[in-house]
This record gives sequence, C-alpha cells and structure tokens, in this order.
Amino acid sequence: MAASHIGGSRGLLIGIVIFNLINIPLMFPRPGSLTPIIEHPAVLPTLILVQVVSAWLLVWWLGRRTIHLEETPAAPS
Repeated sequence: MAASHIGGSRGLLIGIVIFNLINIPLMFPRPGSLTPIIEHPAVLPTLILVQVVSAWLLVWWLGRRTIHLEETPAAPS
C-alpha cells in the first residue's frame, strides 16, 4: 500500500487533537459525573451538536487558511 500525503497545517492537527482530548471525560466518566445528563436528556445531544459544529468550523477555518497559504505565490529572490 502506497503512502499518501494529506495536506494540512500544524494548527489543524492541533485543533483536531484538542477536540479529541476534550471528549476524554465523556469517554471515561467518573462515578456520578453523568447525573446531569441522566436528569436532563437534552444535554447530551446538545453537547454533541455544539462539539460537532465547533469542530467543523475549526477544520473549515484552518483548512481554508492552509489552501490560501498554498496558493500564495512565492516571493521572487
């Protein structure tokens, strides 16, 4: 299998890693920490929606910046 290079900035990678780290408390909850979600069922879907939309916006913004940086012509020597 040939390796392929997928373009992206360091900021984009950092943003994706940060969003994944933010999810760790939901993946490994402490006892009793999910009580508010159990008592208010709309909290979890709202939290997921906010995270998904925020991640989409971050990826779009950082991806757009990467495209603009790649399209910028090199300065003459």
